[in-house]
Amino acid sequence: MKENNGYEEIFKHCEPILIGYGGSIAYGTNLPTSDVDVRGIYMNPLDEFIGTKPVSEQYDPSGYDITIYSLKKIMHLLVQCNPNVIELLGLRPEHYLYKTAAVSLIMDAIIRINDVLESLI
Repeated sequence: MKENNGYEEIFKHCEPILIGYGGSIAYGTNLPTSDVDVRGIYMNPLDEFIGTKPVSEQYDPSGYDITIYSLKKIMHLLVQCNPNVIELLGLRPEHYLYKTAAVSLIMDAIIRINDVLESLI
């Protein structure tokens, strides 16, 4: 696997709340020659939420296989069951490169809700 730490550049351009590996690393099918896919979610700035600035939907720096979606965009893609963003919520713990405490709490709550629903089936 090629070494790719380009995700650190993200912090200079937006406020990420979740960053993790995608693609072959996430699925455990990567080879030494595989590229490194990184996906994530960033918090939209306040001026985008209140409408004084156009909404940016994603940050995709050139030179890396990195796509960081805005929180607003990720919600739309999750409702559509987009596989590229669904995989981001089910990674192995070691595949998360960055995760805020708030995101961890939300993901833990979703897991607990899922466990309760499965016990009812």
